[in-house]
Amino acid sequence: AMASCPGCGEGPLTELSPECSVELEWVPGYLKRVSHERGRGFCGKCKSFFCAPAPPRVIDGGLYGPGFIARVIVHKLLDCVPLYRQVKAFKREGLHVARSTLVGLFHLAASLTEPIYLRMMELVPDSRVVYADETSLKMQRVKKLAYIWTFATTLFITYVFSATRAGRTAEAVLGDSTGVLVVDGYTGYNKVTMPGKRTRAGCNAHARRKIFEARDNHPQVASVLLAMYQELYDIEDRARGLDALSRLNLRQQESAAVWLRMREYLDGEVVKKLLPKEAMSQAIGYLNNHWAALQVYVSNAHVPIDNNSTEQLMKQVAIGRKNWCAPEVPRRTSGRSPPRDALLTMFI
Repeated sequence: AMASCPGCGEGPLTELSPECSVELEWVPGYLKRVSHERGRGFCGKCKSFFCAPAPPRVIDGGLYGPGFIARVIVHKLLDCVPLYRQVKAFKREGLHVARSTLVGLFHLAASLTEPIYLRMMELVPDSRVVYADETSLKMQRVKKLAYIWTFATTLFITYVFSATRAGRTAEAVLGDSTGVLVVDGYTGYNKVTMPGKRTRAGCNAHARRKIFEARDNHPQVASVLLAMYQELYDIEDRARGLDALSRLNLRQQESAAVWLRMREYLDGEVVKKLLPKEAMSQAIGYLNNHWAALQVYVSNAHVPIDNNSTEQLMKQVAIGRKNWCAPEVPRRTSGRSPPRDALLTMFI
């Protein structure tokens, strides 16, 4: 029999199914020390000692395993945690490791994976559709900006470091390859999107953003154009998940009609009355200058309406550079050296 009732003191109680609740708790990650025992032997005939082969390691005699090195790389590049902060985190876990050690492991992994990276770079020009973008980055102890470029395909993402924003980076990666290149309006991609090379597909998110930012200048014009863009993106929401042929048919039937109405509006009297130097005129100028590129996706089911996916890849670099890059090193006003943290830079 069950215990007596806590309410009336009588009983017995009838047992029911238990009531369950859920609580989320955090269990910190942990470091694991792995011991490898290697069998040894001695031959009485030839008087020789023998030892079983050692397990493979990232580097012969190295102390840190591949999972440890991968953790350092992921935390730095994906979580944007600088190496000196990782040193502090490891110290809380009971491991005292120098920042220089993590730097060495970081570059060691880069050298070991370089063949994979080079192979990926060889495959980029063979891709039917390539998505590209670039963003600035401070250089170590040099008062100028370098640039990180990304060239993404449906299979992989590659990054390229360049000391300048010149278009020769895009030329070196894409060469004379054909296909489609999804980019913004930057002129650095002009030489790889010439006739006979890649077709340039514009980014409608850029075009829409310029109109949105100029909405206070001419609210009525902005309202009409933004409403049309909303229609275009609503169509893309419906096209998501469709097969290529169905997506192409939807775009050519509905998206093309919206673009036709937009062209008629841009050629109308309301837009012609705008002053050339007004913000809205410049936004519409971007639309007109990239009109054909902005509509490439309508006739190609494998091209997106914008380049937002690639810009999201660049946000990772933008967030990381705030943590990786050093602030301006102050001039020495005494015999003391500047703080070590002021010399921290990004390692690529």
